[in-house]
Amino acid sequence: MDFNGYHGPKKVPNHFLCDTFKDKFSTKFGKEVASATPLHGLDAVLKAHSMATDVRIQYDDQEDFERIARQFGIFEEWKVNS
Repeated sequence: MDFNGYHGPKKVPNHFLCDTFKDKFSTKFGKEVASATPLHGLDAVLKAHSMATDVRIQYDDQEDFERIARQFGIFEEWKVNS
């Protein structure tokens, strides 16, 4: 899966979640993300590790995302779409 595959809108099949749960989850998740402390910059990961609160790390492009992800040890290899 490429960069856009991880970051585009996701469709959840109706048989997994009922509409009521989806609405409540979307609202709750949206509020949690909105209330998280935004971090940006080269030292964002270092700051995130030293904070005792929820954070969201902002990135500008795929290269920036990959740099941040490597610092967390995730997405170390991108799969090639064929």
